[in-house]
Amino acid sequence: MKSGGIITIEASELWQKLADFELFASFSEEERLSFSWAFEREALMCVRRFANGEFVCRKDEYQLDLCFILRGAVDLYDHTADGSALKVASLSEGDFFGELGAIRGQPRTTDIVAATDDTRLLFIPRHCLTFLMANPVARRMVTERYQERTIRVLAQELELFRGLRRSSSST
Repeated sequence: MKSGGIITIEASELWQKLADFELFASFSEEERLSFSWAFEREALMCVRRFANGEFVCRKDEYQLDLCFILRGAVDLYDHTADGSALKVASLSEGDFFGELGAIRGQPRTTDIVAATDDTRLLFIPRHCLTFLMANPVARRMVTERYQERTIRVLAQELELFRGLRRSSSST
């Protein structure tokens, strides 16, 4: 369940922000128009605002959105054996997360918490990924991140690696 409030934003304003992100920089005019068209028509493809310390999602939730940080930052927390939270990574403007859920339907592997006031995230639901993956550069970047994080998640489940601290770049 998403707790952040939805922000009304025009597709052209959103695209001005996205155009600065490496993943969107190579979009053709046709791909940009298609993405903007989807944003204007798909209610679940939206921008949400979160306050500092507000949960974006919790570990093991099935949030099937790919999320882009438009403003602010998020911190990722895992749980130690004694139940305390351990910060394992921070992501900032231009970063994205959620590819494991968006591509494979896997639950979140960490708690994700807004790290700044007025953190803004673009949520792209699983069924809208075609508007992103139509671009070969975006598809490659998301696929590579998915593969990297899948390997990390699988490695963490191996008995050999239990108890080792997680890398700071995983989600």
